[in-house]
Amino acid sequence: MESDYFAVIVGAGITGCVAGYELAKKGRKVIILEQESEVGGLSRSFRYNGFSFDIGPHRFFSHKPQVNGLIQDVLGEGVEMISRNSSVYFMNRYYSWPLRPWVPFFLPLRVSARSCLEVIKMIVCSPRLKADNFEDYIRSRYGPTLYNVFFKEYTEKFLGLPADQTHSDWAREGMKRTIIDERMGARNLFDIIRMMLLFRPIPTRFHYPSG
Repeated sequence: MESDYFAVIVGAGITGCVAGYELAKKGRKVIILEQESEVGGLSRSFRYNGFSFDIGPHRFFSHKPQVNGLIQDVLGEGVEMISRNSSVYFMNRYYSWPLRPWVPFFLPLRVSARSCLEVIKMIVCSPRLKADNFEDYIRSRYGPTLYNVFFKEYTEKFLGLPADQTHSDWAREGMKRTIIDERMGARNLFDIIRMMLLFRPIPTRFHYPSG
């Protein structure tokens, strides 16, 4: 059975909607299939008792002008600029996100001692192992303690997949802006201490839909 559609897109999340939008602008006939009753994927919001709740991240940030132009084109006046102010609640305390280099030193004593020793040992002494999945990537950079108490459960709950069956690209992209991985990866102990004392987070402003 032939179809009149140029493309059939599965999933009406951000990626699916943008793909359909761009194809439609070029005059292509597109259909987007979505199992939920509303479009948006993780970027949906819902109302409850008079409050709006974002299911997933609603902030948009890119260094690419064409991406920012698309966002402005779609949202029009229904967009505002906000500064980044992210944190993660872990072991009865909020930690700034992206993670700061001194985070392991402020965890509960037992966890802090083990994780700090593992991180320092790997950075100073151990070569990086090839990591083909999320679990191996995180363990080889942050150690088994931080992986088990911080990264594993959240990632598996969020993705619905075992960490050892999730591609390492998920960890690599997700941790791109975390200070431990990108800025400490090949440094010695002196550089780690210097980064802890001199570190300043890079201010970032996001597009946020106000409607």
